[in-house]
Amino acid sequence: MQLFLKVMLDLFYNKSLNHIRLKSKVQNNSDALPFLFKCAAVLLLFILTGYASYSATITSTASGGNWSATGSWSGGVVPTSADDVVIANGATITVDNNFTCNSVSFTTGASGSGAGTLTVNSGFQLSVTTSITAPGDKNNGLYTISGSGTLACSSLVVNNTSSPSGSASTSIRIISTVTVFNISGNLVMNSTHTNGGSKANNPTLDLQTGTLTVGGSVSFVFDANSNNTDDSATVTLLNGSANANLVLTGATPFSKTGTGGVYTKFNGTSAVVHYKGTSAQTIRATGITTYTTLKINNAAGATLDSATTLSALTI
Repeated sequence: MQLFLKVMLDLFYNKSLNHIRLKSKVQNNSDALPFLFKCAAVLLLFILTGYASYSATITSTASGGNWSATGSWSGGVVPTSADDVVIANGATITVDNNFTCNSVSFTTGASGSGAGTLTVNSGFQLSVTTSITAPGDKNNGLYTISGSGTLACSSLVVNNTSSPSGSASTSIRIISTVTVFNISGNLVMNSTHTNGGSKANNPTLDLQTGTLTVGGSVSFVFDANSNNTDDSATVTLLNGSANANLVLTGATPFSKTGTGGVYTKFNGTSAVVHYKGTSAQTIRATGITTYTTLKINNAAGATLDSATTLSALTI
């Protein structure tokens, strides 16, 4: 990139200089200055747009480390705001300052279960312009998002949409314990199934503590080969400390596409689900045994889609 810019600078300089020399034969050099200024402006615009569009895929080392450390990344390059970040299978990346990147993806290994951890330290925020993704494969995947800081993204995708291989069903699971987790768009739970076989990749989001805010929908998506026997998608607040807060601000808090079992377990010991939209919302009760605490803070109103059991209701 630096060599390319140097070539362009030399080209603009030589062309500008030749133009000035040519003009100086017939008139004062000051007449050529407007042309030089135009060249400089065009070059500056080129440099700015060039840097803005330049991006790369940056993969962590096998062990990972602090986000700010060059040794945490293959090639020794710390990701920039334009880069797509890949956390290698089994690696832990710790966000130790305020950073921005384009996307974050976990990975799975060639054999054995997939794993990886993203930790955001207290006082810091990682801002992800697009998505955070946990992949599906022929093996189970267990990924962790943790820390006392803040994580923000446009979407969280649990299990990508690739068709699984093999015959046994597997679980693609994200455990979230990060203190603040903001998703401006959708939380996407993809369940994928092999056509003609019994192989299914079933996603689970295990929200154990912290506050997760979803600005769009919790979207359960089953592919065309899915069925109610083999395929499922789960969002649970039951495990770990079981004191998580799920805040739903979208007009459609939950949606489902395709055929499969949806499990929404909101009855953790101190779990709270908060419907906090600005337009009318539907409170999901289908498939839920009970809420521990249901909060409704919506002036436009909220309606239950079926009967449910509550330990506590706050309006």
